[in-house]
Amino acid sequence: MKQNGSAIRTQHVQPRVFVLGAAIWCVLFAGGCPSTTEKSNQDKAEFHYQLANNAFYAKNPMEAISELYRAIDFDARHRNSLHLLGFIYFGREEFTEAERYFRAALEVDPGFYEARANLGALYLAGSRWQEAIDVLMPLVEDKLYPTPHLVQNNIGYAYQHLGKFEQAEKHYKIAVFLKPEMCLAHNNIGQLYAETGRIDLAVRAFDRAISRCPNYVDPYFHLGVIYNNSGQLDVARQSFQKCYELGPETPLGQKCSELGGISP
Repeated sequence: MKQNGSAIRTQHVQPRVFVLGAAIWCVLFAGGCPSTTEKSNQDKAEFHYQLANNAFYAKNPMEAISELYRAIDFDARHRNSLHLLGFIYFGREEFTEAERYFRAALEVDPGFYEARANLGALYLAGSRWQEAIDVLMPLVEDKLYPTPHLVQNNIGYAYQHLGKFEQAEKHYKIAVFLKPEMCLAHNNIGQLYAETGRIDLAVRAFDRAISRCPNYVDPYFHLGVIYNNSGQLDVARQSFQKCYELGPETPLGQKCSELGGISP
């Protein structure tokens, strides 16, 4: 966290005062400061983490993993290395290892936003709905969390799959209030309305998703299903056609082709 420039004043203070003060503090409170060896290991861990981070962004995950293990060898509590390992394993769909490292990062720092959010996403991917809610809820309660709309949407998604529709709707509504252009949340609340028989509300939600993200495949599919079920076959076909045009190679695009009788 950045310090306010006016909060700490160092003007007219000689550097040696800080060195002496730190030394006295460590003598008076033994164990409160890292040893020279420990500090050296932390620096080495950070060095290997930076190499790993560079490799990751260069799309070389195996090299990144190798460097991250080196970092952890030097400092088993290097939270960024633990988190990045979890993130890479998550992307590789090695969920057990991903969970292990996300949780390890959180044990080091329970306030580590990224690790908590990604662990919640991991639980969602594994249909572990209640665990997702439990791990994500502290982010809702933390006023400093930078992307609350994402976590509100994810908690709503988990509640919806638990059949707790009232709670799901509440969190989806907060998500779109916080981020009106969040197409995913509009689409999700549309699915919730459709699932609970509120078809007019569902159509409006899907239309809002499309108005904000006209190339978003999902709401076209859901509108096609609604219109097809209500006997509005021409309108349904238009929705399925648009869905297929936007994602011809996607599973949803293929489904639209099938339901709309659209030839590739």
